[in-house]
Amino acid sequence: MSTPHPDSFKSKSTLKSGSKTVNIFRLQAVADGGVNLKRLPFSLRILLENLLRHEDGRTVTAEDIKFLANWDPKAFQEPERLFLHRTKAGQNVAFGYGRHQCVGQQLARAELQIVFTTLFRRIPTLRLAIPIEEVPLKHDRLAYGVYELPVTW
Repeated sequence: MSTPHPDSFKSKSTLKSGSKTVNIFRLQAVADGGVNLKRLPFSLRILLENLLRHEDGRTVTAEDIKFLANWDPKAFQEPERLFLHRTKAGQNVAFGYGRHQCVGQQLARAELQIVFTTLFRRIPTLRLAIPIEEVPLKHDRLAYGVYELPVTW
């Protein structure tokens, strides 16, 4: 029997497409709690979103999420550089968190954040061409996603 997701930050939402429903976890919920997400580098925002999805109260706790959300860039010299021999190296999160992590998922999330930020800056009128409920989601594959995403501007 699985333990229900604690959702300590009330970040969990659902997205419906046809008869399918998927869970999504919003970083904005952490920001609503007083955390300035813009000061976090992309890599830590990606990790933060990952922790929100995998919070279980044991392996990933609300305290873990708060710790990362309140990351202090002044704690280490060159904080985003992986340097295994630095003092207090065991206190970093450079290798991710939790079991069964896909090596490429963090890179893919970083790329998508950069792509969407750039895309919406360059085409500010970009929007869905259909209601979000009609976006065809992939449920029959190992990797979730959408079959197509009609847009207009």
